Amino acid sequence: MATKTETNPVINLPAPKFKYGFEVEGAYPSEKYDTVRKIVNSIYPKGGVIGDDCSLEFNDSYETVEIKTPAQSELRALANIFKLFYRLNGIGFKTNKTCGFHVNLSETKLFKQPLHSGEQKLQKFCCGMAQHLDVIKWRKQFKRDRNYFCGWNDEKRGYFKNPWSVWGSWDKCSAININNIKHVGNASQRRLELRIAGNENYHSNYSVMKEYLQDVQKAAHLSYQHAHG
Repeated sequence: MATKTETNPVINLPAPKFKYGFEVEGAYPSEKYDTVRKIVNSIYPKGGVIGDDCSLEFNDSYETVEIKTPAQSELRALANIFKLFYRLNGIGFKTNKTCGFHVNLSETKLFKQPLHSGEQKLQKFCCGMAQHLDVIKWRKQFKRDRNYFCGWNDEKRGYFKNPWSVWGSWDKCSAININNIKHVGNASQRRLELRIAGNENYHSNYSVMKEYLQDVQKAAHLSYQHAHG
């Protein structure tokens, strides 16, 4: 007797085209600005940005900095961020409890939706990230308790159960946000921003950072399927 073959509506999805950009907060020895600029420009010839960050706290012999990387494909983005960590570490770059590491994630089609309609897939993607990324685990790992948006009591806000209520607009009180970054006509190119990682020496803890970013990637791919399910 023939049995009915079950079909998975997700299986024939085209591979998502995720792009990642990063924000690296820290400080470098005051005399090393030119070296920092050369490092960033060599890894990111187009789109790397070096800026000051007055929210960081270091002594006068160090200059605070926020390095923003351009959006790149998954493999290239991860390879380059570890090149950046390694080379910055070699010139005495420092991070402390005031420093964060932000992951900015976008996808060509999913994150470009009409502003007031057709956002169901994006909402499902955000809910999927809450389901597939262990935010509590990683907040405990990085101990980002200095800033309220990563405080230990954030679970009470309920955004793990209904993240869209918090993620619908940029909100420093949440560890993950949806940000509008470019408006084109009636559409907005958006990014998902994860503000979970950081703290002292995060940039030199390669094994933890690798595991964290791999978990983000896995969660993004599972959430993409969740959005189209």
